Amino acid sequence: MLGYSRQSTYNKYDAKTAENIKRVFWTLYTFDKNLSLLEGRISYLQDCEIELAYPGCSPNPAFRAWDESFIAGIKLAQLQGQIFHRLYLAGSRQISASQRAQDVDELANALRAWYSDLGKLSRRSWDIMYYSTLTLVLRASSLSGTAMELNAQCFQAARLALGSHLTCFGKYESSESPGLLSESDYANW
Repeated sequence: MLGYSRQSTYNKYDAKTAENIKRVFWTLYTFDKNLSLLEGRISYLQDCEIELAYPGCSPNPAFRAWDESFIAGIKLAQLQGQIFHRLYLAGSRQISASQRAQDVDELANALRAWYSDLGKLSRRSWDIMYYSTLTLVLRASSLSGTAMELNAQCFQAARLALGSHLTCFGKYESSESPGLLSESDYANW
């Protein structure tokens, strides 16, 4: 992708331009990893080819929370990439049930650690992504050939994901922000 995954590419730009391009790259990265997991396809951007550091955090407290949230999104995207490769890539279906269970546990624990590291300010806005991704991790434990069972943890995570959607949509329809987002706009989001 035009070399933007390599740190050396940014040497020809001034600091502000380089930082803006890094943010665009990391934004595309997060979209790519999220869509890869949701659509069941290999991502275009491979982690082994990326040598770029995360974007910097602003020293200004008004912007710092936004920067930290952006980095949290990148870290979630990296986890989503691991989830796809370890649990949903075609070859991953050939691993033993015990290895799959171990992978599910490791990835679920990594996802829980990511979630616990979120700041209280932004946690509510991440609930949808967290519980939806956790559902995909836990669902993989029940994949075996053509049969699929749903375990209680997966069902609970899915319920929490749906509940998070309802809570989030409720915020858009609150008295503080009437008509901010229609039901069809939210569904398309």
